[in-house]
Amino acid sequence: MEDFELIFDFRMSEWSGIGRYSTNLIKHLIRLKKPAQMKLLGTERDFEKIEEFEKDSNITRVILKEPVFSLSNFIGFGKKASLMRASNMKSVLHIPHFTVSLLDTQNLVVTIHDLMPLKYPIISSRKRAIYRMWNLIAARKAKRIITVSNFVKRDIVQMLGVKEEKIDVIHLAPDEFF
Repeated sequence: MEDFELIFDFRMSEWSGIGRYSTNLIKHLIRLKKPAQMKLLGTERDFEKIEEFEKDSNITRVILKEPVFSLSNFIGFGKKASLMRASNMKSVLHIPHFTVSLLDTQNLVVTIHDLMPLKYPIISSRKRAIYRMWNLIAARKAKRIITVSNFVKRDIVQMLGVKEEKIDVIHLAPDEFF
């Protein structure tokens, strides 16, 4: 496999599910020494979580000010990601949630963990419509979609109209806590 650069949106590291997923994924990629280069996008607070970031020379920390759920994220984040791409190698932008930018989505990979707010009335109809819209945008713009189970894969196919071939199921490994 040829070398590539991973640009990873780490801003939700404090969230319980997405945060644990993101933190564990980055920790294991560091241990595997893959990819060749990583740019982690996050806040100062996000980077306090993992000591390995300071030790590993192939990681560049990029401090972002835009909140994940903001207009500046939806518009400006993609432009910033585009400017960060290394010119000498292929790069992949991995966003571990559905809040993708409206701009640069070249080689975009998103992780959709579930579609619970679309299946069950746990949020208002207005928030539900927004949630659906951003998941649709993420699913359509992504080159590949990662999800955590075949059950969620079926939901993505049925509820968002995504072709099965575009979705990769990668089951979550147990946390080191266990």
